[in-house]
Formats: sequence, structure tokens, C-alpha cells
Amino acid sequence: MLVDFGRSVDLEALSTSCPLDVKFQGLATTKDMACSTMREGRSWSFDLDTFGLCASAYVMLYGSHMEVIQDSTTKIWRTAKALRRYWNKPLWSKLFETLLNGGIDDSQPNKLRETRSMFETFLDNGNRRKELQALLKHQAAMIPKKK
Repeated sequence: MLVDFGRSVDLEALSTSCPLDVKFQGLATTKDMACSTMREGRSWSFDLDTFGLCASAYVMLYGSHMEVIQDSTTKIWRTAKALRRYWNKPLWSKLFETLLNGGIDDSQPNKLRETRSMFETFLDNGNRRKELQALLKHQAAMIPKKK
């Protein structure tokens, strides 16, 4: 379970018809954990959440904190480290590009759905989903139980 509510905002506490329409300004976290819209000085909403998800996936893949850079020509944000050659590059590239470049336009929810669909399709090929579930159960068994 990944949990960090140190900088959370309860959108349901706001008196608005659609909490997802709420936009914020400014830097709400440390500079290295700021999403692309914060870094560019634009208003943001759930961009910070997608950046956090991206940073968590990065730590699980690389075992280190994520550094991002912006391509000076395309203005697309990407990870500073390249994907390893034996990883499924189209899949992970799509994930990082989608999660790092949120807020660029209103198509972000569709891009998130498309990325999720790509991962679901990948997991449904062969026995990958069962293999992953078995690995996660094995890993959970290694975690000490609470006293």
C-alpha cells in the first residue's frame, strides 16, 4: 500500500458541483516532486496525483528517486534515465509520457484510460496476470506481520 497524505486536499470539502474542475496555483510540494504544470507555473488539479503515481512506478522499476527533464524542442517531459533495453519500452514509455505530461490538454482522462488499457492487455497476454499475482503474494509473505 502506498500512502502519503502530507500534501493532500479534500476536494469534496469544497463547495463546488464537480471537484475535478477545481484548479490550484503555485508549488504545493518540494521542487523535485512538482508536476509539470507546477514547474511551468500553470494551474493544476489531479496532475500532482498522476505525477506521484509516476514517481512510485519509477522507484519500483529503478530503485531510486525520479528525475525529470523537459525536451527543449517538443516541451515534452520525460525521465532523465532511459528505459532499460529488456523492458517493454512502448508500454513504459506510454506510462511515463502520459503521467508526466498531464494538464497539457483536456484529453488527459482519455490518455489515462488508454494507458491503463495497454497495461491490462499486456497482463492478459499469456499468464502474466497470474504470474504477477503470485509474485505479489510471495512478496507480501516476506513482510513481517504486525504484533
